[in-house]
Amino acid sequence: MKKITSIILCVVLTFTLTACGKPTDSLERTSSEESSALSVSESVSSADENSVIVSEGDSVSGSDVSEQSGELTLLAKDNCSTPFFRTFCSTDDGAYILTRSSKNNDKELYGAYLTYVDFASKQEVYVCSDSACKHDNEHCTAFFDEKEFFCDDFGCRIFVFDDKLYLLSAPVDQDDDTYEGMREPEYGADDFLKRSSAIYRMNKDGSEREKIYQADDGENIENFAAGEGDKYLWFITKTPTAEKDEKTGAFYLHSKNRALIKFDIEKKNIVERIPLDDIGNIVPLFEGIAGGKFIFSGTSYADGGTKMDGYEKHEIGVLGDPFTSSEWERIENSETVYFALDRSNREIKETFRVKYSEESSQRNQGDFLYRVFNDNSGYKVNLSTGERIELENAASELEPNILESPLFNGSEDPPRLLLTTKDKALVYKETGGEANPYGGVLNAVPQLSLISLEDLRNGTANYEEIQSTGVLS
Repeated sequence: MKKITSIILCVVLTFTLTACGKPTDSLERTSSEESSALSVSESVSSADENSVIVSEGDSVSGSDVSEQSGELTLLAKDNCSTPFFRTFCSTDDGAYILTRSSKNNDKELYGAYLTYVDFASKQEVYVCSDSACKHDNEHCTAFFDEKEFFCDDFGCRIFVFDDKLYLLSAPVDQDDDTYEGMREPEYGADDFLKRSSAIYRMNKDGSEREKIYQADDGENIENFAAGEGDKYLWFITKTPTAEKDEKTGAFYLHSKNRALIKFDIEKKNIVERIPLDDIGNIVPLFEGIAGGKFIFSGTSYADGGTKMDGYEKHEIGVLGDPFTSSEWERIENSETVYFALDRSNREIKETFRVKYSEESSQRNQGDFLYRVFNDNSGYKVNLSTGERIELENAASELEPNILESPLFNGSEDPPRLLLTTKDKALVYKETGGEANPYGGVLNAVPQLSLISLEDLRNGTANYEEIQSTGVLS
């Protein structure tokens, strides 16, 4: 990575005035005796040319999830709360950041810029290997045009795998959700921009960007990816659906033809397809990796129905309608159910379930889900096997939570955490600006900074400012 960084930095520091050239990521009893096995087997020819947990623990960035379990490595995971219109991933030496920007709107450039923060030099640079590039037109390799990529709602995920940089471009996933509004939700191909889900690969300096997988028309890719060895990618494809309840006017957002895909990167073809059907009326949504297995979870409602069965809406377009007391009772008595999918025998089995109403906090660490009660007792569950272990002091087994730092909770102007590495954190602050009479600050200047995890935990504000590209300014 240092070699690539040196190349990018040398390019950026070579000042020229010419323009760019065109480049080539709930619950109580163990239910092992009640485990429902769903055989999921479907073969795909490897000659098909273009058909085309580990738990995150304290990782709060959503994209900084390169953790390993057996031969599987979690590379990217959905997180709808990604802050500041950014998505990111880190290496030991630095971090890639994809930022939605309006700096070139005068030139009708809408999209996102990919930058790299080098931890050693404390510089943020554009991921562009062209020494003549001014990063102000659509041919810059650091620019991802909104007409092609899902950068406006940040369905994009970036990750490093086997010394290459990848971008998964797909709309934010809304499977197993409900929708109410004045118009029908839009799914599938975007009629205006004609975008479609795809996966791209490029060198770490942004050069030689290529599309290695293109979803079929009307098909989406979920916002997660895992690697197996250095040869295969795993991801989920599906066709989104929107079922309308004519009585209430509400939509239930779901999907069909959903499947876990094993993809050969070099041959650029699917080698295995494992269907992911609903299990009863439970929609198994991806959670992570544990024990070398894919972990899913879903909601089992007390009446055995779907989310749509209990959804009540009083007036179309009115936000914040309260649930009825009967609906709250239905939710309180529901359970979160976990499943483990073993890719060796293509079976998905229930491993654990817990009532929604259980009064305990939850945390993932390693292969385990921890449930901690108010007196710090609790239990941990191996999500790959369902084994439950009672703990007298469950809290004592958990690693320190970085978000409990005094810097986040005790200062008037707390930083925002973007991502963590093994010994550092990249944080975001806003400086300067002017008071807004309605509250907050106007025209503040964004500032990225590094801080060691030790200083962060101790509440010592030893920030090392990053020299910014100004992409957010």
